[in-house]
Amino acid sequence: MSVYILWFMIYSFGGWLWELVFNRVVNKIWRFHGYLTLPLLPIYGFSALGILVLAQPYIHNPVALFLAAALIVSLIEYFTSLVLERVFRLKLWDYSDWPMNIKGRISIFSTLGFGFMGLVLVYVLQPMVGQLTGLLPGLAAAIIAYGLLAIFILDYISSTASITRLRLDKKKIVGPISELQYKVGTSIAKLKRSRRKLRKAFDGWYNFNIRRLRKAYPRAITLSFKKRK
Repeated sequence: MSVYILWFMIYSFGGWLWELVFNRVVNKIWRFHGYLTLPLLPIYGFSALGILVLAQPYIHNPVALFLAAALIVSLIEYFTSLVLERVFRLKLWDYSDWPMNIKGRISIFSTLGFGFMGLVLVYVLQPMVGQLTGLLPGLAAAIIAYGLLAIFILDYISSTASITRLRLDKKKIVGPISELQYKVGTSIAKLKRSRRKLRKAFDGWYNFNIRRLRKAYPRAITLSFKKRK
């Protein structure tokens, strides 16, 4: 069990580091992604474990492994996005601008990328990671793994509490603002109704005087005012 925890931590950190470097190279900015305070992106850890465990029967068939990895990671990404949106009201990634996407949560290009990353994971990274973690004695591996897991859980609880508090504070702020907007909107609506009544009264008075003047001066014409060019 401890070795799986270590793999999870390693790939979670690797995913965080990958996105950090990717944003620096592509977007020219340092952007620290993630829900947690720690430099970890758990979705990478869960995806790596999902491929290593569930796609194990296809490890000797690159095509089948590619398809299995693409499906496994796409499902993890889709349902992770769904939970973040429904529970925490967070949208940490959005593929809405990408072609062939499903509600902005996954897309065909990300799915193909996951398949390729699955091949790199199984054939390149995991042999090195497995060899590295295999160097640790059983007791040392367990102490490190469960120590990291405890820190991870504490960070998760702290981050979740912070997000929840932020949402509550937002409601406290948004509530009075919404009430003020309602009052302002109601006042504006009343002003518009009063304006329409005044305009209607003015139009009635204006039309009455035009009819009266036309009767008094049949040859008179009505001039319209035009702006000078």
